[in-house]
Amino acid sequence: MKKILLLLFFISISKTHSQNKSNYYDWIVSKGNDTIYGTIQLEVTPINNRLVLRERNKSNKKGIKFFSHVIKNDHSFCYNHEVYHPNIAKINNSKLDGIYDDNEEKKDTNFIYKYLNNHINKTPKLTDYIFTKNRDTIYGQIKKTIFGKLYLIDKQNKKNKINVKKVLSYRFDNRVYYNLTAINSKYKFLELLVNGDIKLFYNNNYTRSFGIGINGTSVSISQKGAYYIQTENSFFRVGKIKFKKQISNLLFGNKDIVTKIKSEEFTYNNLVLIITNANKMYN
Repeated sequence: MKKILLLLFFISISKTHSQNKSNYYDWIVSKGNDTIYGTIQLEVTPINNRLVLRERNKSNKKGIKFFSHVIKNDHSFCYNHEVYHPNIAKINNSKLDGIYDDNEEKKDTNFIYKYLNNHINKTPKLTDYIFTKNRDTIYGQIKKTIFGKLYLIDKQNKKNKINVKKVLSYRFDNRVYYNLTAINSKYKFLELLVNGDIKLFYNNNYTRSFGIGINGTSVSISQKGAYYIQTENSFFRVGKIKFKKQISNLLFGNKDIVTKIKSEEFTYNNLVLIITNANKMYN
């Protein structure tokens, strides 16, 4: 009996440890059914852009900080708490256009599809809604006009415009957007990625182009999409170049996360994981 209880204890510890790691890290499942934990990064190469899982080297071997595992077509993986599987249907688009790009053909309207390389995330579709400034929640179906403006058709078949004058927030294709014009009129609606004492928003419409010098040659770089952080006392855009300084200053009380940021175990691509785990210390 003691042996059984001891075995159950170790199984419970192992399961809890695995759950904690999956909350804290991304992961991939290899062809050999091994689960490897780390952080998923976008690697830009002369040939293509590819996703890799960066696994921290736990040994004392000098010179190697991380092991890189290229995510192949037969891998399943979890990125920012969303699980992707190999796209069996082999949809004919393997170009990585962005972390939050889901413009592929949707086969079943009861589900929301997201694509990363040759992988697919499939999630049951939640009912669209708007939350008005009159504090009314109206459910229905959100559609777009030919000019890209959103509106909701409610259960009485009434058309409800979605704009910053009337709507505080809305849910469309399982994503929740908040009206942030009270903070700055230029922001309008931003997607909420992480809720908590520290909120993380994403603006898919943000674009920026800038040049950098490489070996005496000027190279133009464009950025699509931007992250924003809101706390009780601040609201700011997270810059790719200023990321380390901004987030380390924000989370100076969380030495574990700050250490991972400074060692580049966590990067700009892992903001969802960073803020999710930072919020846990406040609960």
